[in-house]
Amino acid sequence: MFSIVIKLIAIAMGLLMFIGLKQMIVDYFKGSSAVLKEALEEEQDKNIKIKEKLIKKYGSPFGEAMHKGEFVLGMTSKMIDAPAVEMAEVENDQEYNEDSYYLRHRFTKLKLSNNQEKWYYHDEDNSKILYFEKSRLSQIKDFDPIEYNNDLQDMILDLLRTNGSKIPASDIDAYLKHQNLEEIKEVCESMYHEGTINRTGNYRYFIFDNQASKVLKSKHKYSVADEIEKFKKLLDSNAITEEEYNIKKRKLLKK
Repeated sequence: MFSIVIKLIAIAMGLLMFIGLKQMIVDYFKGSSAVLKEALEEEQDKNIKIKEKLIKKYGSPFGEAMHKGEFVLGMTSKMIDAPAVEMAEVENDQEYNEDSYYLRHRFTKLKLSNNQEKWYYHDEDNSKILYFEKSRLSQIKDFDPIEYNNDLQDMILDLLRTNGSKIPASDIDAYLKHQNLEEIKEVCESMYHEGTINRTGNYRYFIFDNQASKVLKSKHKYSVADEIEKFKKLLDSNAITEEEYNIKKRKLLKK
């Protein structure tokens, strides 16, 4: 009889401990949930303040676009390149002043003339080509890897022709403010193996005067077959989809 009572007491104590432990767990998660909810509300509040400041400063369509990291026709290059002052104020972190809302390292910029510029915006999900007329965004196009590669080669050729000396890929990257040394190395090596430019044994790139003249005459004069082959390579490397490849191929065959 006594042993039965002891067992019942042990069971009762076990149940009480379980109930107490269960309540402790419930209270813990309630507290964690409240802290998480408060943190989310604080972030949402900051987000709203940043958006309001941008709209007040740049106007409704432009401020909203900057807040979302999107582009709208009529935006100025200064808006896109502007430091993230409003974010620095709201977050109380001056490091945001050192970059823009679009992140400057994502752009490759080309000057077409005194009044025209062409910017490539590199983003994993939303890469674009931006055209500026008198510093105002006049056209937005989807990113074209072939067009980008051709333009980058042009920039390198122009630099080597103007500079006139033998320079390493790191200096080319710095001169062009490209901020992607590995890509510059890859393009320079591709141009070297194609015979477009020369290089020394220690990988300094240069171009002869007569070679520059020859390149200028032949630049961009690719055959349709060459262009299709380039797109095929991009397809094989999964840089473009089969649908994109077929669209480009049909356009080229219609020329």
